[in-house]
Amino acid sequence: MAAAGLEDALSKAWEDARRLDLAEAAKLAGLPPLDPDGRAWVAMLGRNYSVDLAKGQVLEGGRDPARGPHELLVLHYITNAMGIEPTGTLISFRELRGGALYYAAFEGHTIKELVAAFGVSPDGLVGAAKSLGGSRAPVGHVGVTVPALPRIPVTVAVWRGDSEVPASANVLFDETIRRYLVTEDIVVLSELTVGGLVRRAALR
Repeated sequence: MAAAGLEDALSKAWEDARRLDLAEAAKLAGLPPLDPDGRAWVAMLGRNYSVDLAKGQVLEGGRDPARGPHELLVLHYITNAMGIEPTGTLISFRELRGGALYYAAFEGHTIKELVAAFGVSPDGLVGAAKSLGGSRAPVGHVGVTVPALPRIPVTVAVWRGDSEVPASANVLFDETIRRYLVTEDIVVLSELTVGGLVRRAALR
């Protein structure tokens, strides 16, 4: 998202967030109760973000300002929360509203990254997912599910390549993701999830 577009999106997200009853929104989003300072805490991909409506801040670890895309995802998640639990029914990106429109960007920053990192040796995906609180999933040659946000699991599948068939990958979502995030947000969350997996695997 371009800087100007991100700034406008954040301005609108804060406008919507300030109308919230934060304690009720936290409950609907599956978050812990507000802390003594009245802040909500959102776990996203192994990091915790505090949301302070009074100060208009989203802070990583309660200290450092969250980067723009992270701030926007956290605000959209708590604003749209309706208490809906994942159903376990997986959908592909193309099944999302406007999925075809965003697919090229999605594929370039997720599918191709997964194939490059794990296509030859997909077993490394499991350890990377566990470091993000994830677990194995029964998809692909190797599949994992990562709790990207409290009620938004993201599932990654990798099929190992050989001399005849190239490696492939996919990113799948619980069908309920459509109730929490718009498709453009899902692109960003997918990029962050895949990026986190690739980085964790490189450190192991």
